[in-house]
Amino acid sequence: MNIPNAFVVAILVGGFVAAQPANAATIDRTYQDQGGPACQLSMPTTSSQVRPRATGMRNEGTASEFVICQFPSNGTPFFRASITIVRIDENNHDVQCTAVNGTQLSGIQYSTRTATTGTDGTPNSITWDRAWGDFPSPYQNGPTDRFSQPALSVTCILPPGAAIQGVYGSYHDDVGQ
Repeated sequence: MNIPNAFVVAILVGGFVAAQPANAATIDRTYQDQGGPACQLSMPTTSSQVRPRATGMRNEGTASEFVICQFPSNGTPFFRASITIVRIDENNHDVQCTAVNGTQLSGIQYSTRTATTGTDGTPNSITWDRAWGDFPSPYQNGPTDRFSQPALSVTCILPPGAAIQGVYGSYHDDVGQ
């Protein structure tokens, strides 16, 4: 092979190697927050007995109240979200929560779940997971393991004697190669 041909081959091989797509590395990260600061009354009122405490967003009153919990995002959609509920009295309570994903512009998806606080004081979780078919992806040939949008909140009907102890959201973080 003469020198000009070797030079052309070297440039072609170098260009081919340089043009290979980079495989991004991702790791799973979890956002978590305590229920007190992460949640608030849906309709604030001075007569409500729902209070943010160090142990969670607690309903210390006698009537059920709507509470909304936010899941702040860095722009990456969550693939799993959950809230932890617990009783603060001696009774078992059903807590119904609706996860809302998306915005008016992107389209809104809803998923409602109910769980019990139990009577032994052990926290219980209400979880939404992309792998379970929650919030099907609107993307074609795109992300299939995450909620469709990074905008996510959960609204619960919090009965008296129950508390939201924590909120958790898992997402994939692109960390490069």
